[in-house]
Amino acid sequence: MVRINVAFAFDENLWLQTAVAIFSLAHNARRGVRYHVYCLVDQNVHGAMRDLVRQIVRRAGRRTRIHFVEFNGNALSHQFYDDGRARFPRAAMARLFLPKLLPRVRKIIWLDSDIIVAGDLRELWRTPMVGRLIGAVRDVNIAAVEKQYPDEFAHYPEYGLRAMVDKCEYVNSGVLVMNLREMRVFGWTEQCMQRVRRETRNIWYFDQDVINSVCRGRIEYVSIRFNRMAKMGPGNYIAAYQQAGLGRADLITDYYNYTILHYAGNDKPWGGVGPYVDIWRMYAKMAGVL
Repeated sequence: MVRINVAFAFDENLWLQTAVAIFSLAHNARRGVRYHVYCLVDQNVHGAMRDLVRQIVRRAGRRTRIHFVEFNGNALSHQFYDDGRARFPRAAMARLFLPKLLPRVRKIIWLDSDIIVAGDLRELWRTPMVGRLIGAVRDVNIAAVEKQYPDEFAHYPEYGLRAMVDKCEYVNSGVLVMNLREMRVFGWTEQCMQRVRRETRNIWYFDQDVINSVCRGRIEYVSIRFNRMAKMGPGNYIAAYQQAGLGRADLITDYYNYTILHYAGNDKPWGGVGPYVDIWRMYAKMAGVL
């Protein structure tokens, strides 16, 4: 039996969507795999919500254990969250504290709530992580967003992120294989929080930029199958990889044979907007929430 640790973080606004994501994970689990899912939540995710998450996942009929871990989002005091300018929920920042919140766990897969797991995660779990802090997928959309909002990316040269974008080394943080054991040795949480507290500008990808800058040079790049952006066409991936001089003969195959579909961006399938809404709704119906 292979044990695979997975982490989600959510608040009272995203608990149902996260339950659908966890259901998809459990539904597509293969024989010989047992998922231990750690849900990082605060007191606003009350007992009834937690019980419903367990019931929804139980419908998948697979062996998946749910663990709720308390995380006080107020521990992260920052002006962008406190004055309402943050583009992402505070709960997502819980991943920065995972090495400390789970002191006995050596490795874990972090997943954002806006995903569907359409296959088995054993290959992702077996990503070689010796000397690496994270395993992740290259973000092929970051350069286009930067061009659209140049003022909010002025910090990129300072943190080494400009070079990462140019070389297609910048990763999306929605799916991460996290080497928690190595992170504790590295002082990862402390370094991330130093970067967070030092930043006073209203930057676009807040903690994602922090993760990239702190992990620079210690990232294991994995196939786009494990974080395939729903809004991105195959041409986006081909152009970005070619520009960076990255030859990948299996790029198109990986694009269509995705394991994790990520609804990154403003268009969310539960709002009925964007591509692949039907796939999310299919899992939501199977989970009994539609």
